[in-house]
Amino acid sequence: MQRRIVGLSVLIIGILCFRSSFAEDVPGRVSITDKEIIERLTRLETRLEQGQKRLNQRIDDINKRIDDLQATMHWGFGILFAMILGLFGYIVWDRRTALQPVMERTRKLEKLLDALREYARSEPKLAEILRSFGLL
Repeated sequence: MQRRIVGLSVLIIGILCFRSSFAEDVPGRVSITDKEIIERLTRLETRLEQGQKRLNQRIDDINKRIDDLQATMHWGFGILFAMILGLFGYIVWDRRTALQPVMERTRKLEKLLDALREYARSEPKLAEILRSFGLL
């Protein structure tokens, strides 16, 4: 029984595969010649090449814009860092100039205190006053 089913299946498949009706021209169906196929493929190839050229051009344009943007960013960051360093330099300079008068006045006061201590050795009342303030 199985042999009959297998044989019948092979026969049906053979008939369907090797029928000449697949190659028949059907009325109303347009037949395409080899020349037309080649022409269409040539036009398609030309369109694909043009599209690929346009795509490559767009990629090149994008790469150029990215390079320009990177250069702009490098300049911008360079300017920013230079400004930050300039600000730190200004801060240091400002502190030194602001402290310089205070340091000079402190030196003068120390000299005055040394002079008072020296004079306090001969004047007991001045020595007592300086001791009361914790300066002797």
